[in-house]
Amino acid sequence: MKRILCFLMACTMCASAAVGLSGCGCDDNTSNSSKPGYKVEPTEPDLTNGDFGFFIINKEELMITKYTGSDTVIEIPESYKNYKVTVIGASVFNDSKITEVTIPSSIKQIEDYAFSSCHSLTKVNLSEGLEILNNSVFFNCSELREINLPSTLKEIGPRAFSGAALNNVVLPDSGKLTKIDEFAFYQSRELTDITIPACITSIPDNAFAECSKEVTIHGASGSYAQNYAKKNNLKFKADLNSSSTKATKATKASGKAAEKAE
Repeated sequence: MKRILCFLMACTMCASAAVGLSGCGCDDNTSNSSKPGYKVEPTEPDLTNGDFGFFIINKEELMITKYTGSDTVIEIPESYKNYKVTVIGASVFNDSKITEVTIPSSIKQIEDYAFSSCHSLTKVNLSEGLEILNNSVFFNCSELREINLPSTLKEIGPRAFSGAALNNVVLPDSGKLTKIDEFAFYQSRELTDITIPACITSIPDNAFAECSKEVTIHGASGSYAQNYAKKNNLKFKADLNSSSTKATKATKASGKAAEKAE
């Protein structure tokens, strides 16, 4: 009886294993295209220009998906053929030896880990037009010391600058960026100063956690930034106007000009 039970159990286990394998993409190579599964085949770029590979997003836009060049100072192309380059794809430059990158105004989004762990990267030139920095874009860029964030920026994703060497960061004062995401500047070992305008109204407590040096927040008196600094035991300097968005400044300036004209 025991031998019969063992035989039945073995048959059941084999049948279960066969069912599991048939749906995981692990079966043989015959007619895989017509079988269900979860295996994702690597895809080659739709277009290449010698240094970059591109994925065609639509009839007008391209995403950079590969870098095959050898230069360490990189200038991202604004267009290729009849397309505009609008996205830098995930992990394109991850762990590469690049030292400086210039990103044109055509780029609207930089995806996850695009420049992560680029330990030789010291300078990033961003242009007006960029809207989204996704998850961990400059994560662990341990020598990244200089970056200017454009006024068009709307989103700074989780861990975007975690582990970078930025010393002084000025968040754009345009009203488009209203929050900073989780761990955005976590363990930024050189960070000492960050300017947070009145338009920023949401920052997680861990955004500046475990920074090696004492961080001073610059903002407006009575602002969210001041309350955040107090809550998280960070130094605060009230050296911004309470209505310090560029739009507000422009309105005031035009108002004064009109008064003088009268």
